[in-house]
Amino acid sequence: MAHHVIRHWGYTGNLGPSHWPDIVPDAGGKFQSPIVIYPSQAVYDPALHNFPLQVRYSPTGARDMHNHGRSVQINIHGTDSCIAGGPLHDSEYQLRQFHFHWGTDSSKGSEHKIGDKVYAGELHLVHWNHTQFHTFEDALHPPDGLCVLAVFIEVGKADHPGLEKLCTLLESVEYAGDEIHFPEGLDPASLLPNDISCYWTYSGSLTTPPCHESVRFIVLKEPIQVSERQLEVFRSLKSVERDVDCSDCQHLVDNFRPTMPLNGRQISASFRKFFA
Repeated sequence: MAHHVIRHWGYTGNLGPSHWPDIVPDAGGKFQSPIVIYPSQAVYDPALHNFPLQVRYSPTGARDMHNHGRSVQINIHGTDSCIAGGPLHDSEYQLRQFHFHWGTDSSKGSEHKIGDKVYAGELHLVHWNHTQFHTFEDALHPPDGLCVLAVFIEVGKADHPGLEKLCTLLESVEYAGDEIHFPEGLDPASLLPNDISCYWTYSGSLTTPPCHESVRFIVLKEPIQVSERQLEVFRSLKSVERDVDCSDCQHLVDNFRPTMPLNGRQISASFRKFFA
């Protein structure tokens, strides 16, 4: 992959988030993500409780992984992995890809914050509305064309079984531009917490350029627990290409965007406040 594609934007210096509006105008919009979610200010929506979120992922849907210098992205093949219900009304959204955000250490890494709480990482499962649109590209701009299911990652005592399969594959995509194909596939559902019924939802944007404000965010309340060792595998990845002089190799870390102003948006909750 060409250098300019990988380096078009980043997380530091003159390519960092404060400069994104110069690169992609949507990044300067009023309804950007991520945000700080204050549970006490979220509004309980009984409709979210009455129409539960339905996640149907194919156990072999994820079949290739790519280090693009800013994260690792796992692409989904086939049309069997979908999400529906909850705030998505009558539309079904098809899983396109998922990727991760993490920090240099476990004190940071998540994009969204719950009050003052920051998690060690955040998983984003990116879906597009294939009820209303023919292609992913068609769904990129319109409101609610996309849905991102966000899962917090926190450090626990044991390895996370679902993440472990991914960790063993990460060594093959150590450098930017590296790709690996795994025909046996990986089940995205293995990366979800046990409880997907409790979540916050709001209208926002992609958290990376092009930052289109077309995303219905669903932020799960329950995190997944992974080991410190598993997070270190992510932190060992490089943000430069394999053929770059590695005397000063840059590690792929702190790939999270700072939180953005809420600007009057309502955050809805699928559960009552006393469960928060």
